[in-house]
Amino acid sequence: MGKSMLEFSEETPTSYRWVVLASYSIIALVSQILWLSFAPVTTIVAQILKISETYVGMLSMSWPLIFIPASIPAGVIIDKYGFRAGILMGSFSCP
Repeated sequence: MGKSMLEFSEETPTSYRWVVLASYSIIALVSQILWLSFAPVTTIVAQILKISETYVGMLSMSWPLIFIPASIPAGVIIDKYGFRAGILMGSFSCP
């Protein structure tokens, strides 16, 4: 039969995993800072575009809604090309 999960974990973790974790954390931090930095300018944008602050807020809430369907192809890319390639592709696709 197949191997159990314990048999697959014979690899010893390397210190490179901390580099991967730090890289991912920095990318996630920058992404969230960009998303959160939109909140202070909501009133100004609403005045300039002559729309309500609700519409501007809905625009800023579009990212969490886009994240859900975007995570599926991201998972496929990570499975097919590896974690490093997936993170690099994702980091270069950010605005």
